[in-house]
Amino acid sequence: MKGYNKFPFEERKQYEETFVENNSALIEELTGASRVFDISQTPMDKRSGVDAILQFDRGLSGVALRIRKPQYKKFSKRFTIGHHISQPNSQIHCILNSTNDSNVFYPHLVLQVNGVDEEGYCKECYAIMLQTNVFANYLKELIETNTLEDYYNTVLNAYEFEFTEVFTQTDTGVDLFHIQNNNIKYVKTN
Repeated sequence: MKGYNKFPFEERKQYEETFVENNSALIEELTGASRVFDISQTPMDKRSGVDAILQFDRGLSGVALRIRKPQYKKFSKRFTIGHHISQPNSQIHCILNSTNDSNVFYPHLVLQVNGVDEEGYCKECYAIMLQTNVFANYLKELIETNTLEDYYNTVLNAYEFEFTEVFTQTDTGVDLFHIQNNNIKYVKTN
């Protein structure tokens, strides 16, 4: 985790919050929501992994956000799911909650935006959006076949996935957006 600690938790959360604060209209356009409510670092975020609430007409959904800087361009079409599954705060557990029948609040979407500058601006970014119930089924397959650990990156303390692999292994619920100057240029959806 040596490399991961170069960007401490509080700085990562502030970076994420800056993106939400400066880009609620872009998040609304990416997700189809009518409004975004930032709940980062609240007890709800800490217990459920939900960084923001999205309003859709009368309904509400949670979204887990991942924001990466432009210098990680070679990883622009990858996304991460934080913490090892053996840890109680692993986001794997939050995603798997989307497929059980309990009354657990979980993120309905994972939205990772790669290429965001310090002010939250997307000059040239890629956004990957996953429906957690779709991705949960993919994760279950990886767990059942004992291949989940192949995706774990110890430097990031996260599981890292390629968009194209997950896209081809699912029938729906995985989208890639190309963003230039905070405007969506194209979408690849399944």
